[in-house]
Amino acid sequence: MNVKFPKLLRRTHLPLVLVILAALLVTTGSIAAQSPVTISIAFWGNNEEANTTEQMIAAFEAANPNIKVDENWVQGSYEEKVTTMIAGGTPPDLWQISQSDLPGFVDAFAPVTGVDTSAYSSPTFTNALTYDGSLYAIPFVAKPKVMGINVDLFKAAGIPIPSLTDRMTTDQFQDLAVKLSSGDGDKRVFGSAPLWFGGWLYIFGNTFYGPDFKSVTVGDQSAIDAANFVINSSGKLHYAPTAVEATGQDMFSWFLSGKVAMYPDFGPWYLPLVKPVTDMNWELVPDPGKGEQLEIDGFGISNQSQHPDEAKALALFLSQNEQAQEILGSSSAAVGVPIVQKAADLFAQSIPNHNINAFVLAAADSPIEYGNKISGQLQDTFNHEINSRTALGTGSEDPAVVFPEVAKELNAMFNQ
Repeated sequence: MNVKFPKLLRRTHLPLVLVILAALLVTTGSIAAQSPVTISIAFWGNNEEANTTEQMIAAFEAANPNIKVDENWVQGSYEEKVTTMIAGGTPPDLWQISQSDLPGFVDAFAPVTGVDTSAYSSPTFTNALTYDGSLYAIPFVAKPKVMGINVDLFKAAGIPIPSLTDRMTTDQFQDLAVKLSSGDGDKRVFGSAPLWFGGWLYIFGNTFYGPDFKSVTVGDQSAIDAANFVINSSGKLHYAPTAVEATGQDMFSWFLSGKVAMYPDFGPWYLPLVKPVTDMNWELVPDPGKGEQLEIDGFGISNQSQHPDEAKALALFLSQNEQAQEILGSSSAAVGVPIVQKAADLFAQSIPNHNINAFVLAAADSPIEYGNKISGQLQDTFNHEINSRTALGTGSEDPAVVFPEVAKELNAMFNQ
């Protein structure tokens, strides 16, 4: 049950599927390049995500025949590889970035001006990619988390399913998870899949950083409460599998097979897996408490780019063109929630008779995970300490003792 703050980036390859949308020729993202220009773009993602991004880029090229886009789908160690490109003086003209990683790369980006923020369904999307008062990346997609529930297990236990729109409290979640658990050994049915502490920290109202982003809040009572809640889920209350029980097991398969009733940390990338399922009833509901953190991904323009106008045109096309955003939100690819309202509405209807709108609602009200220039160092230290010292990992110390000590250590790092 080691705590991590991972990016869920599964990277394997599918061939490019060229989508030509003639209607895009006169829409957002077109630019009258005077002569043929080649720009480069770097992006991450699993095979479906990469395929979708490639389709959107192909549509941009169809709308802008004088601009060729050199694609760099980075399959693993994304930040490290981009850092190497920057250090070598060969960064892409445009590259994907999340709001939590933006501060560490902000010196390599050019500030972006003239973006029509009214095109987006929420001001959150541009606010999240703003640093020190300037927009440094044009938003691309929102990636919220919700909770999957096995409706059959709720019915078998005689328990109504949770609200499709309102978040339950953490106590209500725990009560449900205990009631939905039954059996022993290999026949045990768990009320919940293992809880990811990185998400439950936010569910309990903590945000890791203080409002100035120059201090951490992991010594606060909310972080301690979240840690004890997660530890008790597989320990004292045993409504989630222990680390031993979960080792080598695919928890999502357990969810689909009826061995797990609730699956928190359900991202849009799971939609292709549940869409064809016919032998169990599933539904999506909001995560409990404050909800898990929302990831906003955007595209920033290199301050070394020789073609910044063309790079900006591509970023705006990916960001604001309705047809492009509809490609982005297709349930077959499930990259995330489109940030243009019309495309988001279509995404919410992408799997009939299921509450896909839970993702759209979560994109509007989930907490944002921000970062700073030493986030990697801080979070590596935090993860190591709590995993080695508390039952979130292999330790046995009391979180009420460990977390304030770790917070003091992390806060001291800001002054080094």
